[in-house]
Amino acid sequence: MTDSQNPEPADNHFNLDELEDIRRDENPLAHRAQAIRKESLRETQLLLYIIGVLTIASYGYLFLMSGRELGSLDISGEMFERALLIVRLICGLGLAVGTFFLIAGFYLIKAPVRLTAMCFVVHIGHIGIMALINPMSIFQGLLLKGIVLISLISSLKLARDYERARSNSAPKS
Repeated sequence: MTDSQNPEPADNHFNLDELEDIRRDENPLAHRAQAIRKESLRETQLLLYIIGVLTIASYGYLFLMSGRELGSLDISGEMFERALLIVRLICGLGLAVGTFFLIAGFYLIKAPVRLTAMCFVVHIGHIGIMALINPMSIFQGLLLKGIVLISLISSLKLARDYERARSNSAPKS
């Protein structure tokens, strides 16, 4: 018998990549929109990295320089040690916030809405704690704080859109 007379049984299995290609070909606009959302999520990730690095750099510098700055004041002994401890605890809080932003940026793709919302809450909490310590700190760096808050709110919306689109495009079982 020839091959045309005895056809081999058809392979009933399908390739998931082929299915994804078919799905992509059926709706190229949806695929493009998802790609744009993913790019926006990468921009959010970059934003979190930048905020984290700047926060760590600024509080790290303050931490290292705190002894010298307090030494230039006219205090000594136990008062100097307490002031140095308080300043370094405040700097440690800032370093922790910066580290949190870096870690959140690293894991952002896995849970974009949750992590972006947590970054927003951590940033607001950090501003609040600093305001409790020194009420005038609310007005220090007000423009930068505003830019960061607006960026985080915008990033939260983008992350929500990304997750919604990802859940809509997920294969139904």
